[in-house]
Amino acid sequence: MPMKRTEFIFTVAIISFILLIRAIPFIEHGFSLSIDSAGVVRDAYVFTERSPISLFSGEFDGYNNFWPGASISASIFSLSSGLNILISASLFPIISFIDFILILSAISASLYRKHSTLTIALVVGTTTSMILMSIGLVKEGVAYPLFGTALYAVLKEKGDNMSYFIALLSSSALAITHHLTTLVLIVSLWAIFSWSLISLLQYRPIDPLRFSILLAISLLPAFLQYFFLGRLSTLSVASFYLGASLVTWTTLFSLLTVILYSSFEKSEKLLRFFKPAAFTAIPLSILSVYLSNDLGFFGEEWTWYAISLSFSLLFLASALSYSQNIEGMIPWLLFSAVGSIMIFTIYENIPIKVDLLGRLSTFLIIPLAIALVAGLGKNEKKVIFLLVLCYSIIMLFTFFSVQLGIAESPGGFWTFSESELTSGQQLRNIGLQCVSTDVKMSYLFNSFLGIRTSTWNLTTGGNILISDYMTERGMLLDTGKTLRIGDQILAKLSSSSSLVYSNGGVSLFVGKTS
Repeated sequence: MPMKRTEFIFTVAIISFILLIRAIPFIEHGFSLSIDSAGVVRDAYVFTERSPISLFSGEFDGYNNFWPGASISASIFSLSSGLNILISASLFPIISFIDFILILSAISASLYRKHSTLTIALVVGTTTSMILMSIGLVKEGVAYPLFGTALYAVLKEKGDNMSYFIALLSSSALAITHHLTTLVLIVSLWAIFSWSLISLLQYRPIDPLRFSILLAISLLPAFLQYFFLGRLSTLSVASFYLGASLVTWTTLFSLLTVILYSSFEKSEKLLRFFKPAAFTAIPLSILSVYLSNDLGFFGEEWTWYAISLSFSLLFLASALSYSQNIEGMIPWLLFSAVGSIMIFTIYENIPIKVDLLGRLSTFLIIPLAIALVAGLGKNEKKVIFLLVLCYSIIMLFTFFSVQLGIAESPGGFWTFSESELTSGQQLRNIGLQCVSTDVKMSYLFNSFLGIRTSTWNLTTGGNILISDYMTERGMLLDTGKTLRIGDQILAKLSSSSSLVYSNGGVSLFVGKTS
């Protein structure tokens, strides 16, 4: 179904607007570098200047080299375009962003024979999580289009050998790019495979063998990556018990989704009840954030409530476009797959679960965006678009509030300025070997520049690095946790340490010797 001229113009305008937002740091500083991209860009430099080189070389940052897909992509883009690594790494996320929108639109068109490029562009473009709006080159920025490509190959109406080849190619590239996105793909395919087995009992024309082959195709490169690289890094905590627990949660959630969907499919009465009931997502989401605050998961910042409200509006929009066709179950299976990983993360008390839950929440937009056109009728289309528009406005308002410093960051958006990058390069050149600072500057000095860092706890001496944002937004101590540096702390630091370097934005203090 061809896109109408007006819709095409709006789609291009929205994508252009979002691209402009993402390009602000590049326009202002000539580069885009964030805390999540520091190590990736460093490794891209190594690949460009030192290849061939062992992935276990000390030249790398020691983490991103175990998932080198994004760094290799930036290096190839730099060599083929003639641009330097920092500029290439700044432009590459823009390309990935456009690819991701087009792939999700292709998936929705494949499932429902309807395009939704406009709504998907709104949703994906304005999602202000630490993933999609982090601006710098991150592993997820490259992994998302690969995830979408593999998913498209799985959900193609007519599976053929080309589908298997595309699935193998994209899942192999994904396995060496990002661990969490690979896990979400495998769990999603397991959910779809479980659904296909259950469908046999319902005498549906669905082939479980095809989904089992695609699941195996995705598992193979993931296992190979784990054996040769992953188990030597973050994935060393993986165990048979955790794997069995995750499979159990995914199977239970998939079964529950199939049962609920089958009930709605057979009963118009239940379906009429479901859509108004979806409005309860709004107060429930706000309540969940409130309870999470009490449990110590998040801070008290209003940004958490804003993002929670916007996600509930997106869920409501997807629920209102609910379709009783068999294809309509797919997005909700994907939704349940992500939900099962989130519940698993909480139940098993996985380390850094707060950070994981924040990143996992971003994956919820994929099935919700795909589902937006499932059952669109003329009467529902305007309401759904209005909800999506509200989602986008809230997300953008939150993003700009954080960028302007009038709200605390919910975990991301920590980009580096030109003065911070320059100071780091100058201090490295004069021989600085270690420094105490916050999490943000640790990423710049350690992950990007290779200088040893530790977190300053306001009492330790030695080399202490302070940047202007710490007095305005606060030091970044952990995901969503900041501590503002006041005049008393600065006065105490000045009395116990000597200022040995300052470029107007970044200052280095060295403890006085008696």
